[in-house]
Amino acid sequence: MKKLTLKSGEGCRRILAICIIVLLLSALIARAFQNDFGKIKVEQVSFDSRGAIINAELYYPVGTSDRDSLPAVVTTHGGGCTLGVTKGIAAELARRGFVVLNVSAYGTGLSDQPIYDEAGQGVDGFNMMQAINGLYDALDYLRTLKFVDPTRLGSVGHSMGATRTFAAAAMDAGYLSVNDQMLNTLYEDFGIEISADQINDDADAIAEAQLNEDQLAHYYTIKESVEEHYNTRVKAEIALGIGGGNAAMTGTVTVAGHEVTRGVQTNFAFVTGEYDSLWGFTDNENARAGWQAPDGFNQDEWYSINPAENNSVSLGSFATESIVSNEALKEAIDNRTTRALLCTGPETHSKEFFSKGTAETIVNYFSQTLNYNRGDLTSADTDPLPADQQIWMYRAVFNFIAMLAMFGVMFSLGALILRSKTFSVCVSDIKAARPAINKPVYWVMNAVTVVLGFVAIYLANKNGLFFFDQSPFLPLGRTAVLTVYFLLVLSVGSIIITAISIVLNKKATGSTGLVNLNYKVPVMSFVKCLGFSVVLIIAAYTCLSVSEYLFGQDFRLWMISLGAMKNEWWTLGLHYVILLFPLYLILSGAVNYTIRTDIPEWKDTLITVIVNSLGVWLCCLVNYIMMRTSYDGTLFSSFICSYQFVMWVPITTYIARKMYNLTKNVWSGAMLNTFIIVWSMVSTLGVNDTYWGPNFISNFFNV
Repeated sequence: MKKLTLKSGEGCRRILAICIIVLLLSALIARAFQNDFGKIKVEQVSFDSRGAIINAELYYPVGTSDRDSLPAVVTTHGGGCTLGVTKGIAAELARRGFVVLNVSAYGTGLSDQPIYDEAGQGVDGFNMMQAINGLYDALDYLRTLKFVDPTRLGSVGHSMGATRTFAAAAMDAGYLSVNDQMLNTLYEDFGIEISADQINDDADAIAEAQLNEDQLAHYYTIKESVEEHYNTRVKAEIALGIGGGNAAMTGTVTVAGHEVTRGVQTNFAFVTGEYDSLWGFTDNENARAGWQAPDGFNQDEWYSINPAENNSVSLGSFATESIVSNEALKEAIDNRTTRALLCTGPETHSKEFFSKGTAETIVNYFSQTLNYNRGDLTSADTDPLPADQQIWMYRAVFNFIAMLAMFGVMFSLGALILRSKTFSVCVSDIKAARPAINKPVYWVMNAVTVVLGFVAIYLANKNGLFFFDQSPFLPLGRTAVLTVYFLLVLSVGSIIITAISIVLNKKATGSTGLVNLNYKVPVMSFVKCLGFSVVLIIAAYTCLSVSEYLFGQDFRLWMISLGAMKNEWWTLGLHYVILLFPLYLILSGAVNYTIRTDIPEWKDTLITVIVNSLGVWLCCLVNYIMMRTSYDGTLFSSFICSYQFVMWVPITTYIARKMYNLTKNVWSGAMLNTFIIVWSMVSTLGVNDTYWGPNFISNFFNV
């Protein structure tokens, strides 16, 4: 182990080489799991539908050509996320032969925001709850691909993406059935009066009875065109992780001069976990209206609605019924009248998109509704891949290993750079010997730190999303607001804990103990520390770029992630750097105020990381235990937007301590943590809560 140390140049170079190898090897293995070991082609695609580029991943079987006609599905994320969270769902569908377009909505990831989206949302009066944000445009894009069967299109979105998925379905498929449209044709084109009692009658029968031979021929020509268009509209939709209040799925339309209520013309399923606080279906009036089941309905069953009689009928269990053996189910799917409420088991809202159960449910649903799983289900020659056979999680694990290797690159490269003449001024002097540790006081203060972490994450989960509203200066999604709130509570608490420690230290030793934090450094040292941190971030982003370029892999595990950024996002990131740097400077001082010299450095670092992370971990654990034992529809502490802190807190604590050990001051650690967290926020949260259109930088560089 003496050969692998940051205390010698040779050791740094060895660690650097090992980390680069681990990073590349992990990204390669992750790629192998993503493309099913070469059976799936995964492309980065961009398309422009309305003066703004949508960025997406396109999955399809290797060897596909324009002679193929494959079913296709759009997958999309929720608010404060990008396409990275739905990679697993996309890959599992693709393994079964589906074409999958995994989309970053307008204003997230590498996707632009147009002046106006499909719903007319744009510069003025942008409302995130009414914006379709590219999902309709994504469906249109799939229809342009020669190897896609336009009669078998599906879409699935999570959370806010689910709301937009439904809005896109309503825009794409509409609320008028073929029969409704032909009744309108009889009324508008042929002048046939149709009474309110006739608006559910068979339009063909009315045409046969009232049109002459030439008119009837023209009528059927129109019907052929209507059916052709109708059949190429999205056929099956999944709304993942939204509540029963969204489940009406009905709209008011005009049929033959009469206003009527109709359901959206697509098969629809709501999928959610047991512990999603957005649950509430079977007792919800909107949900019952959508199912046309005033007396209620059961989860995990297929239902077919009957608009003419305003009722629905159960077609059997989702787990056991199949279009292969259930002709009524197949007919209902072909008629676009099925509804289903499917539970993925003991999962919370954000766990739904990182879940084997969710992926299994989605695969099974689209296999039935789009009649496909490595071939048509109804074909005797098809050998389906069971939905529970999944490999996507291995890709996620190896992406995370690559991220950890990237941090190893940063530390080893940083230690090498600090040995150079240019950056040696970044290393401060130790001005006083550290006093012996008063162990009772030390452990009491550690316990207080644990409590602080617990309280900070609890308050952030409770109040953080609405701490302040987004603005043109701080436009990122609400998860960014939660992050600011969490860091602010931690900083205030850290000031109090550090102040108490200073008083105790002053009383015991006559010194405040602040001198070795080296808050006071020469101006040139500060500038060099800033440059040093920027160099390390550039190195880290280079690691990501190489991983993306060679293997198409970002750094991500569930909600902890570092992704590619558009050029103008760097200027946006500076806004958050200004906001977060003072907080991380405070936290860096608190983390490094007490350092034990009576134990090995690695052990002191380990204790520091555990103590500063334990409060967050305990809060998450308490939430999980209460969820599994006494769940009443609400969570003790909803981690809906903060699961990433379970991993980011130990990582940033380690960075603060490791950079202090390298530089003997708090500046570089605070700077580096600020840059890393801002990079994570900007690259993965998006600005789809507010309007942030392309600016001079993106226009100038055409990016």
